[in-house]
Amino acid sequence: MQQIISTLAAIKPLSPQIQYFLEKKLKNEVFAKKSIIVQPETVNRKIYFIEKGIVRAYFIENGKEHTTWFFKEADIIISVISFFLQKPSNEYIETLEDCVMWSLSYTDLQFLYDNFPEFNYVGRVLTEKYYCLSEIRNYNIRMKSVNERYVFLQQQIPDILHRVPVKHIASHLEIEPETLSRLRAKK
Repeated sequence: MQQIISTLAAIKPLSPQIQYFLEKKLKNEVFAKKSIIVQPETVNRKIYFIEKGIVRAYFIENGKEHTTWFFKEADIIISVISFFLQKPSNEYIETLEDCVMWSLSYTDLQFLYDNFPEFNYVGRVLTEKYYCLSEIRNYNIRMKSVNERYVFLQQQIPDILHRVPVKHIASHLEIEPETLSRLRAKK
């Protein structure tokens, strides 16, 4: 928990009251590999901070999985639309390893924003970070070659090839696993 509080405090120093609130409200959660944390038609009511493990977000269209994102240690995970709008999700969030996380409810996060205006800055900085990463990914998928997308992913998550099944990496890059295997063989 202290790692999360330190990460948030690095964005903007947290008052003792905010730290106390987080210490009381953050819940430790342990998930086994292949656990589904969020699924379609359910509302994502918690924000998760990953202490240990790796997670993916994906959706299924015409029976095929499409991995949209990977999250690792020190990342924050939510189903964006479901969490912020408190509406049913259209995606899955699944653990790819045994994971240790800390969660905070939507209600508690809103309480932080409402009662500690300085925490809005922390929320804004984190939202900007993940929004920019999302835009970069969208640009890469549309404009970059398969090789360039692969290199970018390796830079973002250097140990990804050792932690994530090839089929999920290929899905994220929007290529077939065989294409990824050929790409890896060239390296």
